[in-house]
Amino acid sequence: VTDKQMSDNNGLQEFDAFFGYPRAEPCIDRLTELLNSGKKQKGTVIKVYLENFKAFNDTFGFSFGHLLIKEIARYLCSIDGADVYRIAGVEFIGILADTSKSNARAAIDALIERFDNSWNVNGLDCTCSVNIGVAYYPGHAATASEMLEHLSHAISASAKEGRNFPVTYDDDLY
Repeated sequence: VTDKQMSDNNGLQEFDAFFGYPRAEPCIDRLTELLNSGKKQKGTVIKVYLENFKAFNDTFGFSFGHLLIKEIARYLCSIDGADVYRIAGVEFIGILADTSKSNARAAIDALIERFDNSWNVNGLDCTCSVNIGVAYYPGHAATASEMLEHLSHAISASAKEGRNFPVTYDDDLY
């Protein structure tokens, strides 16, 4: 994936020049814009956390892990209509703006199916599981920081449920 492809609307947004990954600030800006737009636009925000990635890096090495993250980022960018941001080492946010819940659910189901299969990196098949947190707007948060906090609660609940299990935020997660 080239820099131009990654910067298109359906690619990684605002990426770090050294690693080729997006940063948190543009994600927060985009969430703020969507939550404060005053439009009746509905959408979904998905947080993806790669599980046990430290063990993967310890086993195969940092550069191999970096290649796997790039493959995963490319896949996330292929989700139709998603703006994808890397907000931390192995955490990504996908924003599906102006997307129905049924279309978002189809994207989440495809995401789960993809992580149920191996990733081929330099000829080696690797498995990687994820925790998935989901939140909708409007309704789940009034601010970007509140949205990210709610997604973190959903990720924690997802980790308790098991590999590749999405959890949608609700007030009971506190």
